Amino acid sequence: MRLQRAVRRQRIQADRRRPPHPSYQVNPVAYRLRLLASYRICPTFHVSLLKPAHSSAVETGACEEPPPPLDIEG
Repeated sequence: MRLQRAVRRQRIQADRRRPPHPSYQVNPVAYRLRLLASYRICPTFHVSLLKPAHSSAVETGACEEPPPPLDIEG
């Protein structure tokens, strides 16, 4: 408990002296995606890493179903 409090105080003190991070611009060969916060990754991706979604599947909500679960013991 005391260790956590000490870490929190040190972080607050360090953040007071830390300069704000620079704002990076998304360029024509990169896209910023809206991701869940739980992913904890940078949301900007190069176009070579992305592939287009089929508009008909997105509009109707008919996406591929996941494969059935594996039966390990059987």
